[in-house]
Amino acid sequence: TNPEKDKDSLFKETILFSGSFTDIKAVTADSNGTVYATLGIQKKEKFPGQEMEAALYKWNQNDGLKKLTNKISLFQPSVSRDGKTLVAVKQHGLNMSLVQIDTESGAVSLLLEKPGLSFIQPAVNADGSKIAFLVLDDNRARVAIMETANPSEYQIVANDDDKIFDPAYPSWNSDGSLTFCCNYRGRLEIFELSEASLSHANAQPRPVVSDPIGATWAYKTSRGIYYSSRSSSGYVLKMKPESEWGKVPD
Repeated sequence: TNPEKDKDSLFKETILFSGSFTDIKAVTADSNGTVYATLGIQKKEKFPGQEMEAALYKWNQNDGLKKLTNKISLFQPSVSRDGKTLVAVKQHGLNMSLVQIDTESGAVSLLLEKPGLSFIQPAVNADGSKIAFLVLDDNRARVAIMETANPSEYQIVANDDDKIFDPAYPSWNSDGSLTFCCNYRGRLEIFELSEASLSHANAQPRPVVSDPIGATWAYKTSRGIYYSSRSSSGYVLKMKPESEWGKVPD
């Protein structure tokens, strides 16, 4: 109840639901506490293996866990903070496309699909007006953004030069800035593009969060900086004072 007073204390966890989560980006939630998750379910037995569906589920405190989509596999969902815009990745042959899902009916509509390209790891901003994502071709990944109302006109905002790096996990911060993980400086750090810089073609991301092991995702609040890293036992969440945002070693 008072994490700012004792950041080293252990907190009790409440399990909302469990299942076969498809990957580390299988869960998203809005500010009202509604959770969306892609869970692997068996469609039918098929000797010697079995056919699986990555179904999208919805959880809230009143209704519990309910299946939202049927007969379609979706991955890496992302919902806006206001809970009105929900997007996910749909596999199309060997490529991945972005789709939007109605949060009540589960109806799926296509947002972005292009031959020879894949679009993965979508991140919806707070009011649902913008989506950040990765564009994959045969050579590299690029960070891009688009207006939800005009998805065909997306803009590359990072990793579009001759050097090849590995950006991942784009995410919006509460101030409208865009962050992502990358190994620009030889280790996994969190880089930031300010809201103002996103409109410039040659904006340079700056490192804002680092960790001796590596940082893969970060979010800044008035309580501090929450970020994900790794340990010998797997993924971990860590915390830093808010004042350390942007203060990284050379």
